[in-house]
Amino acid sequence: MIQNKALMILNNIEMQNMLAGKSLEIPFEDIEKRLNMRGDTWPNAKGDFGTTPTNPILTNGPIGELAYLSRLMQGGRRMAFFRVGSTSDCLDLYRVFTIDGLFAVNLYIDMYHKHVSQLAPHPCMLMPKCDGITGINTAVKNVDDFIGQLKSLSLRLFAKTAISPAIKKLNKSAIDKNIFMV
Repeated sequence: MIQNKALMILNNIEMQNMLAGKSLEIPFEDIEKRLNMRGDTWPNAKGDFGTTPTNPILTNGPIGELAYLSRLMQGGRRMAFFRVGSTSDCLDLYRVFTIDGLFAVNLYIDMYHKHVSQLAPHPCMLMPKCDGITGINTAVKNVDDFIGQLKSLSLRLFAKTAISPAIKKLNKSAIDKNIFMV
């Protein structure tokens, strides 16, 4: 059972901002502009939302990334994710995939904001609330590594499990074949 405090944090932007603290402070010239930006996209964003580095998803720190990505669905299917790396523009790149392993997309996230975009990248949608985390903010080698790191992250952040019940339905063989062996 997921701890109530973990769900409160995952569904409360103000609590996420308090926990983000110094992780939102990075040494680049437009940080104040980014932190004070409002809206679902960058001004003058170009390209498809979320799937291009010129129109990233806006979130509020590392926990904001986890909460946003854990709310994604595609075709009624829950999604899981892991961090691939970062770009030279201080964007994070995530591999996001359905728990049945049949659909995957790379998403760009700009986590240096005090709010979270309410848009979802096509063809995904956002659940109204997060029921627990479905992914991690580190790179992984295979699905077993993914599950192990997901458990470790949950315990490190919340001292209890905060993993979404949807993760129990992971199709491990399809994910290994379609996501990690590509």
